Amino acid sequence: MIYLLRYILGFVKIKVNGIEAEKFLNITAVNKIKLWDLKYRKNSIEGYISVQNFKKIRNIVRGSNFKIHIITC
Repeated sequence: MIYLLRYILGFVKIKVNGIEAEKFLNITAVNKIKLWDLKYRKNSIEGYISVQNFKKIRNIVRGSNFKIHIITC
């Protein structure tokens, strides 16, 4: 059921690059933003986030030391 809801509301696969990519996880936890299927790769984290939360997180992480890239929609 949750998969259908995610599909209807929309989600994107993102990649977070940076030396302190783990800090991104702390920011999302504090702001109660849900991520799923996270995988750690060399100095980056890949995972999924809903479209609504992606719009929120863009403004929160502005001016930080890591970059967020959309891999797939």
